[in-house]
Amino acid sequence: MAEATAVAVAAASALVIFDCDSKLTGPNYVDWYRSIKLLLTAEIYLSVLDEQPPQESHPDDDPEYIEFYENFIVRESKASLYIQGSIDKTLVDSIKDLRTAGGKMEKLAELFNRQLTHAHYDMRLETMGIAFNLLYKTNVILKSLPGSYAPFRMSYKISNRELELTELATALVETEKTLKGNKPKVNTTDAKPSSKQKKKKKGNKGKT
Repeated sequence: MAEATAVAVAAASALVIFDCDSKLTGPNYVDWYRSIKLLLTAEIYLSVLDEQPPQESHPDDDPEYIEFYENFIVRESKASLYIQGSIDKTLVDSIKDLRTAGGKMEKLAELFNRQLTHAHYDMRLETMGIAFNLLYKTNVILKSLPGSYAPFRMSYKISNRELELTELATALVETEKTLKGNKPKVNTTDAKPSSKQKKKKKGNKGKT
């Protein structure tokens, strides 16, 4: 009896975060799903959702099994109370006859799974949009480079790298430094005189 009371008190304390606005009402299933998963993870009860309930222990069973069974019951009870305490009263009847926390979550998922599917789909679209936007901007930058950057463009495409724009800018700065360093230097002492200079020299010879 004391253990059951302790479980109920612990569950009530942890569910303070679920106020009237955050309790599951139906339309907010996606937000509630994330919150209850975070709560169960923080309380180290998330794994119980996927565990198969062990057979009930008896006084003559091995002490280790009895301890294991009692530990499971405590975790299962707390998880179930967390879930039931985080949903609106109008939804309690839909899960009250289900014994396990995992069963309660599955039933709620059946009722509101369409919302969760749409949320995952929207997240995938958003991710794809970000990736497409980066690829488009990268292609625009690469195509705008002068011909001297042709080796850089070819190397970038062959490597299949996907650099962020800041990383691409850094790589281009380094390439520019390399290109400037490779420019041939003209030695003024070896420069040949222009045709005009030659004509002037010839004209000077005739005057003397």
